[in-house]
Amino acid sequence: MTGPNMNRRRSLPVPIAISLPATIPPRPSRLKRWALMAFGYFFLVFGVIGIVLPVLHGTIFFFMGLAILAQEVEWARRLRRHLAERFPRFHQVSAEAEFRAQRWIKRIVRRFRRKEPLV
Repeated sequence: MTGPNMNRRRSLPVPIAISLPATIPPRPSRLKRWALMAFGYFFLVFGVIGIVLPVLHGTIFFFMGLAILAQEVEWARRLRRHLAERFPRFHQVSAEAEFRAQRWIKRIVRRFRRKEPLV
């Protein structure tokens, strides 16, 4: 079966509401900020390694790291905005990476959340 939609790249359904942030969100606690930055740099380095190695698909990790870092670091926010303006296709890939990163972070936080409060 061939058709006009056969060569299209499959991607996750990304909510339309996800876009580049117009304003800076409020600052989270210091521990959460450091954890987000650590995850962001980890994914960014993993993405760069994945771009070089043929085993890993590094671009998605790179964009995930950039999406996480853009929440906390100004240079990542500017880089995302520049790439979105220069490469229109980047915005779709970036939104997909941000969507996946938010799902992973929620899953990790849910796993380590305390079930009952300390007394």
